[in-house]
Amino acid sequence: MATIAGRKAETGKITVEPVRYDGHLVITDPAAFSDALVTGIGRAKAYGCGLLSLAPART
Repeated sequence: MATIAGRKAETGKITVEPVRYDGHLVITDPAAFSDALVTGIGRAKAYGCGLLSLAPART
């Protein structure tokens, strides 16, 4: 994935390195999972990062 660069008024330059993870998820805290699914994760959400895409496990 490509590096994302931007500007933040208070601190100047921002650089975000998006990462993609593939694998199987085991949910141990349903409430926290639901919150993360709705609101996203991480500090780079304003740059289109932190979204969760889920699919059923392949059999």
